[in-house]
Amino acid sequence: MRAAIVILVLAAVAPAVAAGQQPASTVARAVGDLEASLLKKIAASPAEPSAYLELASLQIEFEAFADAEATLLRARQALPANKDVALKLATVYGRREQFEKAMAILDGVAQRDPSDAEIQQMMAAWYHEKASKDKTLATAQRLTYVGKGIDATNRALAIRPDYIDALVYKGILLKLRAELTTDPAERTRSAAEADALLKRARELREKKSG
Repeated sequence: MRAAIVILVLAAVAPAVAAGQQPASTVARAVGDLEASLLKKIAASPAEPSAYLELASLQIEFEAFADAEATLLRARQALPANKDVALKLATVYGRREQFEKAMAILDGVAQRDPSDAEIQQMMAAWYHEKASKDKTLATAQRLTYVGKGIDATNRALAIRPDYIDALVYKGILLKLRAELTTDPAERTRSAAEADALLKRARELREKKSG
């Protein structure tokens, strides 16, 4: 793990090292010291999440995703119900393009706290991102993800009916459904519902700002 991070750090600072602004040995030593310090904290307090999260953040920053996954899986063993650890692990899977694993993590967080509207909205945003940007997906799969995203916004709105972000995302997802479907009736219905939701979101935003 240390070697992977050191190599990545050295690659990131190679121009500065080449220019003589920052010795490579200094960078490597600093990274090694930080990693050792964090590992020491984890060993001393295995039920404290902060050191795991800091180490995983360092690993993610330098794209050492396998190391970050290992760190966070270790954290989950010690802290199986910790939301921050779970969300960080979902981020790692997302960055590694392991979408289904990321969504399974988010779904587990949502099931542990059915009153958490934010996690439902996060799931909706991830489904929208996947359905709208991954052009390698078949249309049927994109529509499946759109439907799951809409379901997530519905759960968020059931918890918080005036949740503006959920209203906006449901509207955007419905517009995407209208674009993808070949059923004219469904296209018209989805587009009309989307317009109504986005109008409602604008009204709420204006009321809140006013």
